[in-house]
Amino acid sequence: MFGTIALVLAGVILLITPYAGNPFWTGLMAQILIFGLLALSVDLLMRHTGLFPMCNGAFFAVAAYTVAMLEVNYGVASPFAALAGIASAGVTGMVFGVSVRASGVYFILVTLALGQLVWGVSVQWTWLTGGDNGITNVPYPSLGDMRIGSLTQMYYFVAFVVIFFTLLYRQVIRSPFGLSLNGIRDSESRMTALGFNVTVRKYVAFVISSLFAGVAGVLYAYTVQFVSPAASSLLISVEAALMPILGGPGTVFGAFIGAVIIIGIRNVVSGFLSGWPIVMGLVFIIVVLFAPKGILGIFNDLLRRSDRRDQAADAARKDVREAEQ
Repeated sequence: MFGTIALVLAGVILLITPYAGNPFWTGLMAQILIFGLLALSVDLLMRHTGLFPMCNGAFFAVAAYTVAMLEVNYGVASPFAALAGIASAGVTGMVFGVSVRASGVYFILVTLALGQLVWGVSVQWTWLTGGDNGITNVPYPSLGDMRIGSLTQMYYFVAFVVIFFTLLYRQVIRSPFGLSLNGIRDSESRMTALGFNVTVRKYVAFVISSLFAGVAGVLYAYTVQFVSPAASSLLISVEAALMPILGGPGTVFGAFIGAVIIIGIRNVVSGFLSGWPIVMGLVFIIVVLFAPKGILGIFNDLLRRSDRRDQAADAARKDVREAEQ
């Protein structure tokens, strides 16, 4: 029941956002959807595979820069530019995927270093990326004579793509491959004893994660129409990891709830409070200490308690009726 209500509410919010009367909220909701998809790419590794990546912001940026360069500098058609952006993120993921041979804190450090490598390239290779000035005037996507001509149209396009890839992500984690990742997370030695090639499966999961991050990067470039080194900064990777933790790790909705919190604090609270990073830090600490299952976990626990109370009340009423008979 709660899931149905949440889906309906989310659908209504998605539909009416452009009619809020302020383009700011439309752009903000588009970013929430984009970063929610990026958070899902992290959660695939973090919650389902037992790896904590710190380089998904790099895949995000590689895809965004690829689209921006092809569209602005070479006038490549949007479908080809978008596919090239996703493919570039996937190739980067294939190269960076060697990091799955490490584990624990060593995996975190290796992926952190690889992510900083992409950030360094985006800053230093000014002839390619524009340096701190970035690449501006990225046009909205088009297909032949059909062109997205407004932020509202772009918002609905982003919503459609994000919903599609979210459903695809859901299928991945529920597939035999996704279930095997859960087994690897729980016990690599047991999965190895059962005949699974653990390293290969972690590598494939890493590449899939990079592809999802690449889709988010492509949407980001088209929506914001500007790409700079900030897209590849460590902050993006950190926030993408915090989002599912805050919202509810291992859940689809959790990534987007976390995106609402973090993007909201970054874009709304920052307008009223210069110390907004402190607010974000306090929210994260409170959630981790008092709600380790995330915001969504709190609602699930409340629902379970309510169900148990209802069951106990029904059992008590049944006992009373039997006693009266």
